[in-house]
Amino acid sequence: MQRFSRDTNPLITDLRPVARDLRPTLRDARALAPDLERFFTDLDPVITASKTGLPATREVLAGAEPLLAELGPFLGQFNPILQFLEASQWQVADFLSYGAVALSAKTVSPSGGTGHYLRQFGVEGLEAVAMYRERLATNRGNSYINPMGLAESQQSAGRAYNRFKVVGQFDCRNSGTRDAPQGDGAPGCFEQGKNPFDSTPFTFQNKVQGRFPHVEATDYGSGAAATQKRR
Repeated sequence: MQRFSRDTNPLITDLRPVARDLRPTLRDARALAPDLERFFTDLDPVITASKTGLPATREVLAGAEPLLAELGPFLGQFNPILQFLEASQWQVADFLSYGAVALSAKTVSPSGGTGHYLRQFGVEGLEAVAMYRERLATNRGNSYINPMGLAESQQSAGRAYNRFKVVGQFDCRNSGTRDAPQGDGAPGCFEQGKNPFDSTPFTFQNKVQGRFPHVEATDYGSGAAATQKRR
């Protein structure tokens, strides 16, 4: 007995700090005990209900499997549209919130009341007064401006990597890629997605986009899509 007490004395000595640290934990456990007792008491009806509820849930999920399988092709077409709306969320928000502002300009109507008119850009230059068989060197146009393309052009104005002072164009076949206004006064031009001074091209669906964005369907049955879904 004396040998046992002598051998366990170092252990008891080492455990004294642990016992002191356990005091707040045991005090909190005592306060929590009534709540735990009620929890386990109220858990009995849940366990009883689960004996019929869980098999029923399993049957519902098994019955929904064919439905979910049929939804794959539809979602493969629909989700990319939502993804592109997300990429264009700033333009969509502007369209929804500022649409009424387009007709906010007021003027006096012929009847004497208050009239509204639509603000518009007016085309100036030679193209405003005549039609040409071939595009002039000054002609610029792009119906597929990348999301935030206008804002990025404004933010980068004056920086070394955007000397063109113009947004990306659909093509520059009429003038060729050129720097900011030169001797003929024509604006700069670079094809969208090919700005030699832009290190952050527009990326969508993990692909760098070119002159216009390609919204492609997703095949959720393919290995790549399945791997991306698991991630």
